[in-house]
Amino acid sequence: MATHNIEIDSSKQCNRCGESGAAFGEGKTRGLCLACINKDLKAELKKDRITTEILQEMAGDIEKMLIEEQQQIEWAFRNVQDGFKLSISVNIEHTIPPTAEYNISYPLEPAREPIQKQKVTLKKVIGQGELEV
Repeated sequence: MATHNIEIDSSKQCNRCGESGAAFGEGKTRGLCLACINKDLKAELKKDRITTEILQEMAGDIEKMLIEEQQQIEWAFRNVQDGFKLSISVNIEHTIPPTAEYNISYPLEPAREPIQKQKVTLKKVIGQGELEV
Protein backbone atom coordinates (compact mmCIF):
# COMPACT_ATOMS: atom_id res chain seq x y z
CA MET A 1 0.00 0.00 0.00
CA ALA A 2 1.31 3.43 -0.90
CA THR A 3 2.14 5.97 1.78
CA HIS A 4 1.50 9.66 1.19
CA ASN A 5 2.68 12.56 3.34
CA ILE A 6 0.28 15.47 3.65
CA GLU A 7 0.92 18.69 5.54
CA ILE A 8 -2.02 20.66 6.93
CA ASP A 9 -1.40 24.41 7.16
CA SER A 10 -3.97 26.01 9.48
CA SER A 11 -3.02 29.49 8.23
CA LYS A 12 -4.05 28.66 4.64
CA GLN A 13 -7.62 28.50 3.41
CA CYS A 14 -9.18 25.68 1.42
CA ASN A 15 -9.26 26.47 -2.30
CA ARG A 16 -12.84 25.19 -2.53
CA CYS A 17 -14.80 26.09 0.62
CA GLY A 18 -12.55 28.76 2.21
CA GLU A 19 -12.24 27.00 5.59
CA SER A 20 -8.85 27.16 7.28
CA GLY A 21 -6.60 24.11 7.41
CA ALA A 22 -5.71 23.41 3.81
CA ALA A 23 -3.72 20.26 3.08
CA PHE A 24 -0.69 20.23 0.81
CA GLY A 25 1.41 17.33 -0.32
CA GLU A 26 1.40 14.38 -2.69
CA GLY A 27 -1.65 13.41 -4.69
CA LYS A 28 -4.73 15.45 -5.53
CA THR A 29 -4.92 17.61 -2.38
CA ARG A 30 -4.34 20.93 -4.26
CA GLY A 31 -4.83 23.04 -1.14
CA LEU A 32 -8.13 21.52 -0.05
CA CYS A 33 -9.26 21.01 3.53
CA LEU A 34 -9.76 17.48 4.84
CA ALA A 35 -13.57 17.77 4.53
CA CYS A 36 -13.32 18.63 0.82
CA ILE A 37 -10.74 15.88 0.26
CA ASN A 38 -13.16 13.44 1.93
CA LYS A 39 -15.98 14.61 -0.38
CA ASP A 40 -13.73 14.01 -3.41
CA LEU A 41 -12.85 10.52 -2.19
CA LYS A 42 -16.53 9.65 -1.66
CA ALA A 43 -17.38 10.92 -5.15
CA GLU A 44 -14.51 8.86 -6.59
CA LEU A 45 -15.88 5.71 -4.94
CA LYS A 46 -19.29 6.27 -6.55
CA LYS A 47 -17.84 6.35 -10.06
CA ASP A 48 -18.11 3.33 -12.31
CA ARG A 49 -15.23 0.98 -11.56
CA ILE A 50 -15.89 -1.75 -14.10
CA THR A 51 -15.39 0.14 -17.34
CA THR A 52 -15.10 -1.29 -20.85
CA GLU A 53 -11.33 -0.80 -20.63
CA ILE A 54 -11.15 -2.84 -17.41
CA LEU A 55 -13.26 -5.62 -18.93
CA GLN A 56 -11.02 -5.66 -22.01
CA GLU A 57 -7.95 -5.92 -19.79
CA MET A 58 -9.57 -8.80 -17.89
CA ALA A 59 -10.42 -10.57 -21.17
CA GLY A 60 -6.78 -10.19 -22.24
CA ASP A 61 -5.59 -11.66 -18.95
CA ILE A 62 -7.90 -14.66 -19.36
CA GLU A 63 -6.75 -15.15 -22.96
CA LYS A 64 -3.11 -15.06 -21.84
CA MET A 65 -3.77 -17.65 -19.12
CA LEU A 66 -5.54 -19.95 -21.60
CA ILE A 67 -2.66 -19.70 -24.07
CA GLU A 68 -0.14 -20.41 -21.30
CA GLU A 69 -2.15 -23.51 -20.32
CA GLN A 70 -2.77 -24.66 -23.90
CA GLN A 71 -0.57 -27.78 -23.76
CA GLN A 72 -2.00 -28.94 -20.44
CA ILE A 73 -5.58 -28.28 -21.60
CA GLU A 74 -4.93 -30.21 -24.83
CA TRP A 75 -3.48 -33.14 -22.86
CA ALA A 76 -6.46 -33.21 -20.49
CA PHE A 77 -8.94 -32.94 -23.38
CA ARG A 78 -7.39 -36.01 -25.04
CA ASN A 79 -7.45 -38.03 -21.79
CA VAL A 80 -10.96 -37.18 -20.58
CA GLN A 81 -13.24 -38.90 -23.08
CA ASP A 82 -16.54 -38.61 -21.18
CA GLY A 83 -16.80 -34.87 -21.66
CA PHE A 84 -14.67 -31.90 -20.82
CA LYS A 85 -15.60 -28.84 -18.80
CA LEU A 86 -13.25 -25.88 -18.62
CA SER A 87 -14.27 -23.43 -15.89
CA ILE A 88 -13.12 -19.83 -15.77
CA SER A 89 -13.92 -17.60 -12.82
CA VAL A 90 -13.03 -14.04 -11.95
CA ASN A 91 -13.21 -12.61 -8.43
CA ILE A 92 -13.15 -8.79 -8.38
CA GLU A 93 -12.22 -7.06 -5.12
CA HIS A 94 -13.52 -3.62 -4.22
CA THR A 95 -10.19 -1.83 -4.29
CA ILE A 96 -9.17 1.30 -6.14
CA PRO A 97 -8.38 0.34 -8.84
CA PRO A 98 -10.25 -3.00 -8.73
CA THR A 99 -8.18 -6.14 -8.16
CA ALA A 100 -9.08 -9.28 -10.12
CA GLU A 101 -8.18 -12.89 -9.33
CA TYR A 102 -8.59 -15.36 -12.18
CA ASN A 103 -9.08 -19.12 -11.93
CA ILE A 104 -9.11 -21.72 -14.68
CA SER A 105 -9.93 -25.31 -13.77
CA TYR A 106 -10.40 -28.48 -15.77
CA PRO A 107 -10.31 -32.23 -15.08
CA LEU A 108 -7.07 -34.17 -15.46
CA GLU A 109 -8.81 -37.56 -15.43
CA PRO A 110 -12.30 -38.92 -16.11
CA ALA A 111 -14.85 -38.37 -13.38
CA ARG A 112 -15.67 -41.29 -11.13
CA GLU A 113 -19.21 -42.42 -10.46
CA PRO A 114 -20.80 -39.90 -8.13
CA ILE A 115 -21.59 -41.11 -4.66
CA GLN A 116 -25.09 -40.71 -3.28
CA LYS A 117 -25.52 -37.74 -1.02
CA GLN A 118 -28.13 -36.51 1.40
CA LYS A 119 -28.87 -32.80 1.36
CA VAL A 120 -30.91 -31.04 4.01
CA THR A 121 -31.77 -27.36 3.73
CA LEU A 122 -33.29 -25.04 6.29
CA LYS A 123 -34.18 -21.46 5.48
CA LYS A 124 -35.72 -19.20 8.08
CA VAL A 125 -35.71 -15.66 9.36
CA ILE A 126 -33.58 -15.46 12.49
CA GLY A 127 -34.85 -13.53 15.53
CA GLN A 128 -38.56 -14.04 14.88
CA GLY A 129 -40.62 -15.87 17.48
CA GLU A 130 -42.74 -18.82 16.41
CA LEU A 131 -45.86 -17.69 14.65
CA GLU A 132 -49.10 -18.92 16.17
CA VAL A 133 -51.63 -20.43 13.78
